[in-house]
Amino acid sequence: MTDGLVLPPGAGHLIRTAGMTLKVGAERSRAWSMFEAVVPQGFDVGAHLHGQAEELFYILEGELDLLAFEPRIKTAGDWRAWESQARRTRRAARSPATTGSGRDRSTARPPRHRPAHPNDRRPRRPLRREEAAMAISSVTRVAHSTVLADFDGTTVLTDPWFSQRPTYRRGEPLAFNVADLPRLHAVLVSHGHYDHFDIKAFASYPDKAVALVVKRGLADKARAAGFTNITEVDPWEQVKLGPLTVTAAPAKHGVPEVTYILQATGKTVFFGADSLRIPELDEVASRYPDIDLALLPVNGLKIRPMLNKQVVMNAAEAADLTRALHPRLAVPTHYAFTAGPIGDQLLLKLDRNPNLYQDAVRDLAPDTDVHVLEPGQLLHL
Repeated sequence: MTDGLVLPPGAGHLIRTAGMTLKVGAERSRAWSMFEAVVPQGFDVGAHLHGQAEELFYILEGELDLLAFEPRIKTAGDWRAWESQARRTRRAARSPATTGSGRDRSTARPPRHRPAHPNDRRPRRPLRREEAAMAISSVTRVAHSTVLADFDGTTVLTDPWFSQRPTYRRGEPLAFNVADLPRLHAVLVSHGHYDHFDIKAFASYPDKAVALVVKRGLADKARAAGFTNITEVDPWEQVKLGPLTVTAAPAKHGVPEVTYILQATGKTVFFGADSLRIPELDEVASRYPDIDLALLPVNGLKIRPMLNKQVVMNAAEAADLTRALHPRLAVPTHYAFTAGPIGDQLLLKLDRNPNLYQDAVRDLAPDTDVHVLEPGQLLHL
């Protein structure tokens, strides 16, 4: 684990620093905090692990000579035996190992679930002080297609689904209930299906003036639930909500649908709802060439009673769209859904393995980092 560390664990000296200035605390965000500190030369935080949280450093002045990574190999016992994937690859190249069947293990692919922090391969210049606050953007997968995006304190929820029915089961835990949501600045709804527009459950959200951006034709349902600030959109219509710009984009599904492009604090996110892979989505790439994150459905849902009609893009098609959009990061969504044991046999045909998408992107769009997020897991952009 010590690859690249300037000071090995235990070799640092005790340094007492000046007090830290808290920039963002629990009163403003349940998801993250930010502080500023001045540290002297040679400051050593030591080797340590984070079980759930992530730690990002933005260097406003000076330099940081420190390399940290998420270990790929976590052996039992002393953590000093842990290895990075790069070190393991180099070691395997020097002395290839084989399994009992003779297969070369050095060609094995890395573990399927990538770390939750981005591993951006593109070179970047250091952030200036005025840009540092703009860089604090993240997404948290809630479940299914419900995602909580945070653009430096401007929070956006996509396709709310917080309840279940006998043939509409999430197939995975729910990260938040409606009561646990932070203050929302906008809610985006792609179409009227229950698992994307659960208006009865979401009606318990207390701020009825929150901005709702919905596919044209859905405003009446939102008003009936008590919401008052509603904008209907069709493809390429745009809504500005303070620092946030929301643009609807084309989609195709069993009912009228839109996808969305979100822009704020210098970041661009594409939300693919549960659309099919259609040629019209290529225009998103031409209009938005610098997408930071693509949230894409991958289960290839087919309806058995409709002669296995496909209504959602599958993993290979989502990878092809990733190739066209060329985002820095991508997160698969809409894959754990189930209609229950009987409903799956009678109604639905789908694939629930998000790693198929990860594999396909590795072949078609190798410059994009795919992160398979568990419900509640946060990804910094």
